[in-house]
Amino acid sequence: MPVATVEISSQQSQESQQPFAMVHNDRRGLAEPVSLTDESIARLIELLAREPDYHPKTDFLFRINSASEDKVDARLRDEAIYNLRFLHKFYNLSPECFAHAVNIADRFVVKVKVKPKYMACLATAAYLIAAKMIEDQSDWPVPEKLVCMARCGGSANDLERMEVIIRNKLRDQRCLEEAATPLHFLLELQSLFPSVQAFQRAVGELETSLCSVAVYEHRPCVLALAIARKHLLAAAGPANRNAVDEVLSQLCDLFQLSSDSLSEVDAAISGIVSRLQTRTPAPRLLVWAVSRRTLVSLMRPSAQASLLDPIRED
Repeated sequence: MPVATVEISSQQSQESQQPFAMVHNDRRGLAEPVSLTDESIARLIELLAREPDYHPKTDFLFRINSASEDKVDARLRDEAIYNLRFLHKFYNLSPECFAHAVNIADRFVVKVKVKPKYMACLATAAYLIAAKMIEDQSDWPVPEKLVCMARCGGSANDLERMEVIIRNKLRDQRCLEEAATPLHFLLELQSLFPSVQAFQRAVGELETSLCSVAVYEHRPCVLALAIARKHLLAAAGPANRNAVDEVLSQLCDLFQLSSDSLSEVDAAISGIVSRLQTRTPAPRLLVWAVSRRTLVSLMRPSAQASLLDPIRED
């Protein structure tokens, strides 16, 4: 693969530029060079240009009193995304699907005043939209089953109506597919990881981090690089440590980050991962064996199920 050299800023001279390259030791103990390609560097620069347009500013959620204002706050948002991650694990769809779903849900919460009773339905509908964007049609979740699995309230019709509302409210922000999420940045750094397993662990930690608005309020590139740095340094041996540090330093220059910014994100990620790992799991559901006739009856929408009320904009 070609090794890319990128101009970080106009003030830097050509002599100060270094290739984005590092080495891993293979099983024979030989040095194996690993680098970012010209294509990866170009895509990172493109993502940086799109980042401000698609990264939701969710810090205001910490200032909302959900009880008195009847609006979603940071805690309710985190709870909905935490539950959505378990739904994502059940369907076993691609990581891109979950990353887009979180981005869609947060952008909608920023744009529209969402009542707490709608948050679970909103997150589930965002996941359905993301699945239709990313997955083959044969893998799309069925709304009737999705409502039952997510326990988000309402019926399949309510879920599909929420999907339409989300699409209408976000239609002025170009295509939904153009969002630059933390996962998109991390995917461009995949070639730096020594193994597929190491990269998958980083993706798993990223998904966990997205469950916290306190973490996700940081820039996507910062979040991706902080997680990548943690796992790359953990996998690097003493002989490769300097090379890893050099590549990470160059990426910090490209993203215009300081080491303090990464340290701040590291602390936030460690806190959310530790808290979620010690969280008591939800009670297991009681499973009933019923006849097909009874099942069909239960799957019918309840006559008392109300449609979603209109969601007012700011």
